[in-house]
Amino acid sequence: HGSEQVAVRVHIEDDLPPITANSDHLERVIENVVENSFQALDGSGSLEVSVTRSAGEEKNAYVEICITDTGPGMDEQTIERAFIPFFTTRTTGTGLGLALSERLVRAQGGTIHLTSREGVGTTMYIRLPVDGVLPDGEEVMA
Repeated sequence: HGSEQVAVRVHIEDDLPPITANSDHLERVIENVVENSFQALDGSGSLEVSVTRSAGEEKNAYVEICITDTGPGMDEQTIERAFIPFFTTRTTGTGLGLALSERLVRAQGGTIHLTSREGVGTTMYIRLPVDGVLPDGEEVMA
């Protein structure tokens, strides 16, 4: 879908601490966010994915996945509604992608939020606790 004009860069920090997460859910979230970025880019621009550890103290430590695109960005109203179920700016799509992503990330004790500037692009931040335990106490191997 015209992605030959999209430059993709991936940066993963060395020696990342282990996180406890449901890998299927995490994969769905990342696929969804990256797909949104590709659609926003509409065939040209760049997409950058970086995975880093927080500089916070150990008990608040997290791994952060940042997905940044140089798409058209969003206005204030769209940003506010981005995670609301069934809200979409597209002619196709259910508007459930980010709402579901937020639910999946929260279920793993993490957070997801975005920053966006019109004409500049959008960055999605997914933060997952280092070596945490899922809220129901169930240990999940990464």
